[in-house]
This record gives sequence, C-alpha cells and structure tokens, in this order.
Amino acid sequence: RKRITDVLVFYFMLAMIMLLSIYLWYRLAHLAPKGLLRKLTKIAGVFFTLAWPFTIVSTRFFPNVIPNPVEAILSEWGAGWIIMMVYVLLLTICWDLFRICNHFTGWIHPRTLKSWIGKEGNLGVFILVAGCMIGLTLYGNHQYHQKKRVEYSVITEKDLTETYTIVALSDLHLGHLVKTDELAEWVDLINQENPDFVLLLGDIIDHSLHSIDFKTIKAEFDRIESRFGVYGVLGNHEYIESRTANIAFLQALGIQLLIDEGTIINDELYLIGRDDRTHYERHRLEELLPDHIDKPIIVMDHQPFGVEEVAKHPITLQLSGHTHRGQIWPYSWLTEKIYHLTHGMETINNSTFIVSSGIGIWGAKIRIGTESEYLVIRLKSDKPPI
Repeated sequence: RKRITDVLVFYFMLAMIMLLSIYLWYRLAHLAPKGLLRKLTKIAGVFFTLAWPFTIVSTRFFPNVIPNPVEAILSEWGAGWIIMMVYVLLLTICWDLFRICNHFTGWIHPRTLKSWIGKEGNLGVFILVAGCMIGLTLYGNHQYHQKKRVEYSVITEKDLTETYTIVALSDLHLGHLVKTDELAEWVDLINQENPDFVLLLGDIIDHSLHSIDFKTIKAEFDRIESRFGVYGVLGNHEYIESRTANIAFLQALGIQLLIDEGTIINDELYLIGRDDRTHYERHRLEELLPDHIDKPIIVMDHQPFGVEEVAKHPITLQLSGHTHRGQIWPYSWLTEKIYHLTHGMETINNSTFIVSSGIGIWGAKIRIGTESEYLVIRLKSDKPPI
C-alpha cells in the first residue's frame, strides 16, 4: 500500500512540475518579439516540458520501443531543463517582486518597464536571459566533468595489522547518461589508488537496464584492481524498476552485494551492507551487528538518514551517498535541511560518518555549486600494528 502511495505521489509531483514548466515557458516566450522567434520558443517549451515525462512513461510501460540514443537525448535534455528550471523560476520571482515594489514606490515609470518587457517582447532581454541560461548550463556541465579526489583518514581504537586503502564511489547512475567510456575513466582513477577494496555506495544503476551494454560495462568492472574485491549496496534507484533483475545484473558484474548482511575482510574488518531504506522492511542495524564487537565495523548505507541513531552503536565508519549535495545551488541548501550530514565527514561519539556527493549524476550532467567526487579513505589503528 505504501509503495502505491509513493507512486501516486511521484506522478502528482511530476504533474505539478509539468504545470510549472508550462507557466515558465509561457513567460519566456513572451520575452521574445512576436513572430517566428516567439513561436519557436513555444515549440521548445512543449518539447522540454514533455521530454522527461515521456521517457519515464516509455521506459516503465513500453521498454525497448524507443531507440536508446533517442531516449537518451530526450531524457538528458528534458531532465536538464527540470534541473535548470529553478533558475528561471528564481528570475521570474525576482522580476515580479521588483514590479510589485515599483508599483508602490514609482522608482521607474511604467512605460519604461513596458519597454523592457511588454506584450511585444524585447529581443535584447530575450537574448540576455537565453544566453545566461545557456552559459550556466555549459558551466554546470564543465563542473560535472571535474572529478575531485577527496581523501579522509579514519583512525580506529581496534587492532589492525596494516593501514587499509579504501576507494568508495557513490551514485554512478549507469544508464542513458553514464556509459562505458565514462566508467572507464573512473576505473582508471580507482586503479591509481591501488585499493585494498572498493565500495560502491548505491545508485549504481540509474533506472533502466535496457540502456546499459552489459558486455562493455562488465569488461570495465573486470579491470578494477583490488586486493579484496568490490562490494556494493542497493540505492533507491535500484528499486525504480525490477529489484530482482538489478540485483542479478550487479552480481553478474562481479560486485559482492551486501543486502542487509555482513562479511569479514582479511580476517580483521567487518563490512555491513544495508538494504536501501526504500525497502520498508529492511533489517534494523542492531540485527546486522556481529555477536562479538572485536573488529572495526564499516557500514554502507546509501541514504544518510538517522546518523545520530547509528552513532549509538559501535560503528567505526559509515559511508553513504544519495544526496548529490543537492547537485545544484540552491538545492544544496535544501539537502542541508533534510539531512544531519549532507556531505563531508563528521564524527559522532566514536563513529565516523562520511557522505559523498557522488561521482555520477542524475538527470543531466550539470553541477553548480557542488562537485563530482570519489573517496580515498585510509583506515588505520591508533595502536602499533599487531
């Protein structure tokens, strides 16, 4: 029942986004002078408003009907507009607030305002707004492609025979946007670190398997050089379509999925992978802890909710992703209100929490005010090696 409610809420929000998009494109169209340019702007508005919802419906209900290249373009351009729409909305709000204030203050004569943005439109203003949006999009795309290496040092009171190098990546979102060539670059970054093990923190798949070339993706995963292997957990995007099919796919890539279970690495580290909180019946953390807490415990949990509660348990380190740090400003402000820790590292009690902004992306390859990153973690004991 709750799953049905979530689906209904999602489609309701999608409808609201489409209505807002129609309104904003209406406002943009009336910036353009009457004639061909205004008509073309309205056509663009229809395309960008319908593109992303169309791909959602087609992949969910009519898979393999639309060619992958076409679906990829519709998905990226449509979702890119959804992401950038916030800036058009902010600009519209600021302009309307200015007009209201001017109505009462008379700073600028009404005729002058109408000459700027009136019923006839203004080519100069239209070019300025369109240019700013295009420039901001190009800047955001450039920022996305700058992959930042972020290193953390985590010290445990438990005994260890050596210092471990862990490479962690979250939110790969393999699919329409992220394909083999980009994954190959990420594998090169991983191998440069000579990791002892690699952790994938969920949302490995974007949403649909039919847009992924298994053979070439598998070849890249086979290139990962790691002493103790590659481990991963499910994220909320692994639940968008068939959870069972996604699990089988990830395991076929050679990822050791931990779904509400734990494993021992090198006889001295205990690694726990939690199912995503999308699964309402996932196990409580205390059910996953080993009987004897004599080893450092690392937890992978895709969504970083409830870190204060997790800190009540004898956890050495928890790694999460999911937030994208908002992906663009001002969404980053929103994620800071939702999560206790939306990005970075924090120690609570004796537990260390790290949240990654992700190496991949959702929707479109755009980041503004945030960075794409991968984590390199040095885990060592505060005692001499035994």
